Amino acid sequence: MTLLRRLRGLVSTALLWALAWGIAGAAAYAVLGVRWTLQWDRPLTVAEVMPYVLTGAIFLAVYGFLSGAAFAGVLMWVERRRSIRDLTLPRIAAWGALGGVGVLLLNLVLVLLTEDGMVPDDTVRVMTIMGVLGAACAAGSLALARRAPERDGAGDASGPSLLNAPGPDRPERAERRSRPPLER
Repeated sequence: MTLLRRLRGLVSTALLWALAWGIAGAAAYAVLGVRWTLQWDRPLTVAEVMPYVLTGAIFLAVYGFLSGAAFAGVLMWVERRRSIRDLTLPRIAAWGALGGVGVLLLNLVLVLLTEDGMVPDDTVRVMTIMGVLGAACAAGSLALARRAPERDGAGDASGPSLLNAPGPDRPERAERRSRPPLER
């Protein structure tokens, strides 16, 4: 697989995860915004909740992008010899959970090194949520990849690329493939 195809796959996965995590963040922060606004015992307006929704969407979209990129990078490195059909859902979900928690763990290590060493109280709860969200996105990514039309491959183990397939407009490619390889 070429470097550009790998990079495109990594960025595509990261963008899909950013979209999913951004939607989840908007929903979660909308609920939190309503809850916080209702604590003041006054009428609720959309203008009061909207900043929470936008903050949650942007924050978790960025975090989802980083987690998706981490997941795709680990998957490219560890599972590079397997085809989509060979990947199992539990294994992919585990890599997704690792991608979801991995960026948070890196952030936690940086906080511990730079701050006063205090771990926030809700760390385990947040890590659980991020792990579940990462596993769900990984399972969705696998399902989406399996639904895609199967390619004849582009330099990977499954065969020649569709771009190199012979056709009515490219008969010379069929001739090149039918010739035996050169002997030395």
